[in-house]
Amino acid sequence: MLYALLSGLFFGSSDALWKPVISKYSYNSIVLSRTIFSSLILLVFVLLSGNLNLAYIPDYLLVLFLGTIAAFAFTFLIKAFEHEATSIVITLNSVTLIVSQITAFLLFNELVNWKNYSLVFAFIMLAVLLLNNLKFSLNKGIKYALISSVLFGIAYPLLSISVNAIGNYQTASLQEITLLFWITVYVFKNRSTEKVRLLVNR
Repeated sequence: MLYALLSGLFFGSSDALWKPVISKYSYNSIVLSRTIFSSLILLVFVLLSGNLNLAYIPDYLLVLFLGTIAAFAFTFLIKAFEHEATSIVITLNSVTLIVSQITAFLLFNELVNWKNYSLVFAFIMLAVLLLNNLKFSLNKGIKYALISSVLFGIAYPLLSISVNAIGNYQTASLQEITLLFWITVYVFKNRSTEKVRLLVNR
């Protein structure tokens, strides 16, 4: 429970800080810098822990698959902050919780209190309406935020399989490295349209 609370705290804080960074730096610079730093930090944790659990190839393939989903989810999240207010994006990001519970119910047969989550979804929609002056239009920012939430909601519950197989540090590290790979591919593919500078060089 403590780890879950800390995870929510850190994710919530980092999500709220994306908007000012996006307004100052290019999209490619933000994503590439963030992923390089997180990959290096997690890799150091893996090496220092010495807990290198070897598992079957399917276990590693699952991490790579989830890392690919996370790469798309993270891309859509950043794009959502580019087009929509921070308060609305963070509120819509709560949809991840609902999607995660549905995924856990379908794949792991975990019990879900549908009444409670229906109320959560209703409050999310009400909050978006209030923050958007009682107007609900599916503009780019809202669409990107919803897609990001759905993708993260699918990927998060499945991480439990990888964590049990190869450990938490290896799972997190491999997922970030996979994310770094796809972000690098994207950046090089679009290098002619947007200049990339690491944030430390600013």
